[in-house]
Amino acid sequence: MPGRSIEDNSDTIKYRGVDDFLDVARRQYDALQQLKTNQQILKFRSVAEKEFDILSADDTRPCKFVKLQYHRPTELLLVKVIPSWDHENLIFLVRKLIDRQLIAMDVDLECLTLGSPGNELGDWVKEPDVCWAPAFSSNKPTCVIEIGTSESTSHLSVDAHDWLEALQSPVQAVITISFKYLYAETDENPLSISVWEKGRRLSSVDTQNNLSPAVRTAHVDIWNVAGSLSVSGFYYDLDMQITVCNDEIYLPLEVFIGRPPSRPGEHDVVITQDKLLWIVHQLWEYRRHRGIFQ
Repeated sequence: MPGRSIEDNSDTIKYRGVDDFLDVARRQYDALQQLKTNQQILKFRSVAEKEFDILSADDTRPCKFVKLQYHRPTELLLVKVIPSWDHENLIFLVRKLIDRQLIAMDVDLECLTLGSPGNELGDWVKEPDVCWAPAFSSNKPTCVIEIGTSESTSHLSVDAHDWLEALQSPVQAVITISFKYLYAETDENPLSISVWEKGRRLSSVDTQNNLSPAVRTAHVDIWNVAGSLSVSGFYYDLDMQITVCNDEIYLPLEVFIGRPPSRPGEHDVVITQDKLLWIVHQLWEYRRHRGIFQ
C-alpha cells in the first residue's frame, strides 16, 4: 500500500496464538491507562489469515480496546491499542461537532456515521476510529478519523496516505488527530488536527496505478502557553495551489453525503477556533473528573 513500508520487521512480535496476543495487548493497555507509556502501536508477524479472522470477527474478537490493520501477503498485523477514555472522548467530541452541523443542514439522513468497520483496501484490511459514508453507497466510507497519541504522529500520517492512496479507495478525506496523552494539561501543544484529501491525479503512464496522492489540505495546532490556549494553522487550496494561514478546519460537505452543497442552508462543515479550544477544555474537564489531571 502506498505510504506504508512493510519491509522492516525489527520491532515486530511473533504471533503465538490468541491467548498470547491478548496478554501482550492487555499489558500495553494497562501501561497506557497507568500513564506509563504513550506508545499505542504493536506489530505482530506471522499472523495467518484464519487467525486474523478470529481476532477481527465480532463474535470471536478477544478484546474491544484495539483497532486492527492486516496485510494479507506478509501476514503482518498492526494493532492500535486504545488508551482508555481520552481516545473515546475525542471521538465523541469531534463526531458531535460534525454530526450537529449535518443535522442542522437537514442532510444527516444522507449519510451514515459508523464506528470502526473493517475495510478492504487492496491487500490491507483497516479499521478506522470512526467514519462517514453516503447513505446509499453500500457503507463504503468517504471520510475517516484516525486518532493517536504523540508517539503515533508519524503513524497517523502514514494512515492518511494508506486510506487515500489505496487502489480504488472510496475515501475522499482523512482527519488525523494527535493528542499528547501523557501530559495533556502541561504540554505546550496538547492537540493537533490535520485534514488530508486526494490531490490531483498523476497522469504519467509510468505512475503506478495512476495514483492520486494524499495531500494535507489543513492543519491546526492548539497551543497552551502559560495556561492560555490559542490556535494556529494553515489551509492549502488544491485548486489555487496556495497556502494561507488559518485557525479553523474546513471539511467539504461532499465527503460526508456524496454531493456538494446545493440547497439553501447547505455548506461545508466548519470546526471554528472556538470549537477547537472547546475540545481541549472538554478533554481537560473529563480528565479532571477521572482524577488524572497532570
